[in-house]
Amino acid sequence: MRNDFGLSAMAIGIVLGARTFVQQGLFLLGGALADHWGARESMITGCLVRISGFLLLAWAADFPMFLFGAVVTGIGGALFSPAMQSLVATAAEGSKTTG
Repeated sequence: MRNDFGLSAMAIGIVLGARTFVQQGLFLLGGALADHWGARESMITGCLVRISGFLLLAWAADFPMFLFGAVVTGIGGALFSPAMQSLVATAAEGSKTTG
């Protein structure tokens, strides 16, 4: 981020901190949505939101847009990660009952 986008160390810390805070902070909400919508639907939605965030990062011309793109990728991760863990747990339970 420093070499490619010319961000200062403080700006890099803000971007990384905000993204991590959003993803971890919304993890419970992502899990609730995975239970409500279904894990596959939540995972697909998370992928689409994350793609949107990466596109925002690619098109960002200033720091606020770059920060917003990072936050959107965190939201996508908050939707994707709990759903993926749910699917992995379901697959592991299925392998125990069939094995």
